[in-house]
Amino acid sequence: MHKYHFSKEVRQTLEGLPIPIAFYQFLDHRVVPLLLSQGFLDFFGIKEMAEGIDIMTNDMYRDTHPDDVARVADIAYRFAMKDGVYNAVYRTKNVDQDGYHLIHSTGKHMFMEDGSQITMVVYMDESSLANDVSVASQELNRYLKENVQLEGWIRRNQYDDLTGLPNMGYFIMLAKAGSKRLRQNGEEPVILFIDYNNLKYYNHTFGLASGNELLLGLATALRGIFGSEYTGRFDSDHFAVYTTKKDLEAKLGKLFGQVSSLNHGNSLSVRVGIVPLDQDKKVSTACDEARIAANSVKDRSKSGFAHFTKDLEEKTAMKEYILARFREALKEHWIKAYYQPIVDAKTGKVTDEEALARWIDPNYGMITPDNFIPVLEDEGLLYLLDLYMVDQAIEFLKKKQSLGIKQLPISINLSEKDFMAGPIIVEINKRLNQAGISKKLFTIEITERSIGRNPELLKEIMNELHANGYEVWLDDFGSDYSSLNIIGDYVFDLIKIDLKFLKSFDTNPRSRLILEGIIGFTKKLQIPTVNEGVETEEEADFLRQCGTSKFQGYLYSRPLPGEELLAKYQQGVLEC
Repeated sequence: MHKYHFSKEVRQTLEGLPIPIAFYQFLDHRVVPLLLSQGFLDFFGIKEMAEGIDIMTNDMYRDTHPDDVARVADIAYRFAMKDGVYNAVYRTKNVDQDGYHLIHSTGKHMFMEDGSQITMVVYMDESSLANDVSVASQELNRYLKENVQLEGWIRRNQYDDLTGLPNMGYFIMLAKAGSKRLRQNGEEPVILFIDYNNLKYYNHTFGLASGNELLLGLATALRGIFGSEYTGRFDSDHFAVYTTKKDLEAKLGKLFGQVSSLNHGNSLSVRVGIVPLDQDKKVSTACDEARIAANSVKDRSKSGFAHFTKDLEEKTAMKEYILARFREALKEHWIKAYYQPIVDAKTGKVTDEEALARWIDPNYGMITPDNFIPVLEDEGLLYLLDLYMVDQAIEFLKKKQSLGIKQLPISINLSEKDFMAGPIIVEINKRLNQAGISKKLFTIEITERSIGRNPELLKEIMNELHANGYEVWLDDFGSDYSSLNIIGDYVFDLIKIDLKFLKSFDTNPRSRLILEGIIGFTKKLQIPTVNEGVETEEEADFLRQCGTSKFQGYLYSRPLPGEELLAKYQQGVLEC
């Protein structure tokens, strides 16, 4: 169906009428304004015709009482779908009014000369009848009460109860029709998925009422920027928008600014996923992809957005697989402990071993730690893996003892999230005590990244680890939040220097200077060092001259399954 256009003469006549009257047409499952009279603009406190058309197109129920929005929208929708008389009573207000006025609108369908069906609606202010006892006012109030009873049913079927926005099903229907209209106008439609960061924590801290205020504030911001008919609430803090690609980043910037000021600045950041709504793509599929993109936003300390890509889709599929099979992987021992020797820089003898998790999957083969460690950490499951690795290391030490091979300290990587998940030190102590293993045979490695994320917590953790008799090593120094203050502020028993400095060893002279500086600085503080990623004799000779304490890298051994490492000790390939 095409949009109807009034002739110039008719339009001028109708727009000049002092009566509050509007003409609409039902297109693509939406009620679209065709013409507004001057009386309509005056009646609703709208200054310009263009402003009125924009409001009625994008935010028709902006000033309608929230409790009446869903009911009135449903009356209009059902009237548009069949013949009859439009008759709606609801509350609304404009900027010139202190409170809500009772509006009675009536309308009927009209067929134009080209066969188009349009609707004429006339508006009346019935507020003066609110306290009247006349038969007319009683009938009007009875009509309002009867229609308000329909509100619950309508909301459950088409609108979200809290925000008054279209629910998921209705939004998908609107987006399907609306995106078609946008394409016909030469515009590129996109789907946005919007999600608050850490709303669950916010609700726990400030209460559900404050959380609901944030949801209402976000709904208001979305409605104001994109329009009511373009926005929907799916569930919880999940919202969706269909809009055009044009000026999108500017609109998102405006959204982020408004969200940051909600609840007097006591607000949360949001993450937004963006995906093009191509002609052959289902709206529901686009919403799922936009959700994936939103969840890929890394920095959640501030509002941000991300675009959906195929690479992101593959990563998400892998993430879902990891979470679905993780506990099975532990039970079936698809995750195995590999051990990489750490050797003395002077003698070349093995002094320590680092336990590293390797997931050998029956379907995917080797799933690298870069794939599964961040997923488990984000989902609060990493402590299960780390306790599993402790158990594997204990069994490895027992095996060495039974074979008469010297037991060496094994280092285990822990994250600050391990300690947030529960009393992991107590759990490790219990396991070691039950196995009769000394704490001197277990070293705890903490990454520089963990310190950057939660410095105060890490101080408490390190004090507790030292009090329990564990050595604490700083892992990957220089990889991320690189600062010599870390060495001064925290008491580490050893510092592991990240392998990135050796990757540019041959090409960047500055790398050598940096390594010399770090090793020299730690020597003055009497803190031993391990250089990670040593692969050549030239690198080893240079680091040895600098005064590093230990080496770890492929020059001496790659990470090995326990049985292979034990065989190398028995064969004399490695000496300890």
